Amino acid sequence: MAVTSAQVLIATGHKTGKIEGKIEGKIEGKIEGKIEGKIEGKIEGQLLLLMAQLEQKFGPLPADVIDTLQSLPEAGLTRIGIRLLTARTLADLAL
Repeated sequence: MAVTSAQVLIATGHKTGKIEGKIEGKIEGKIEGKIEGKIEGKIEGQLLLLMAQLEQKFGPLPADVIDTLQSLPEAGLTRIGIRLLTARTLADLAL
């Protein structure tokens, strides 16, 4: 059975589409990975700074407070950082 030029074009189009899809997927994956990495790095930096400030003001932090801080989202870390300005004790932060 002979292969027609239309069949060759269709097969070529499918191959080209698969290759383009793989390339596009890899690019999107790299971009998403970079964004996620930057967000995680920003939150980690915020956590480290907040912990250093808390330790400076109140002394060594209990393990349960560290665990709580590590589980907070970025907005929670920000709230604690703002409360830290007026807190007189670690208990004032309601961790």
